[in-house]
Amino acid sequence: TLATLSEFMSPFFLFFFFYLLFFLMIRRPPRFTLSSSSAASDVYKRQVLIGADIIRAYGSDSNYLIEKYENPHIKAAIAYIHGHLNDTLNLDTVSTAAFIDRVYLCQLFKKEVGINFNSYILSQRMKLADKLLAETALSIEYIAEHCGYKTPSYFSTCYKKYYGIKPSDVRSTQ
Repeated sequence: TLATLSEFMSPFFLFFFFYLLFFLMIRRPPRFTLSSSSAASDVYKRQVLIGADIIRAYGSDSNYLIEKYENPHIKAAIAYIHGHLNDTLNLDTVSTAAFIDRVYLCQLFKKEVGINFNSYILSQRMKLADKLLAETALSIEYIAEHCGYKTPSYFSTCYKKYYGIKPSDVRSTQ
């Protein structure tokens, strides 16, 4: 049964199981759409591909973050968050992916990571957005969408609140 099975499994096996589950089976690449019309310039297409590479790398570079934590549920939650920054992330979806109760995940996240769940998601989205703004010429609308925001205006509000400067002002200083 489950109790005897968990006593049988070593911590390494549990870690390996979560690693396989989230990085090989559940994690899906961010969705990118390139217009097939001739109106899209080659420069913009290259920028979109560069942005796609940055987003993909940001999602897969979470390995070093995951290794800091002992708890396999926190590791699974952080892996899921980094792999799905462009999706709607809430406590329910992440707790389901990490196989843990939502209230317990919230408490455990604060204890292990040091900040609350929503603040962590906001900080990771803002870091990704800042990297995209600095390294690409992608539109703010595109960056907002691929950082998980439904509207560019809400993204701009969050960005200004987090960094103290509007994303458009970041672009104008470059």
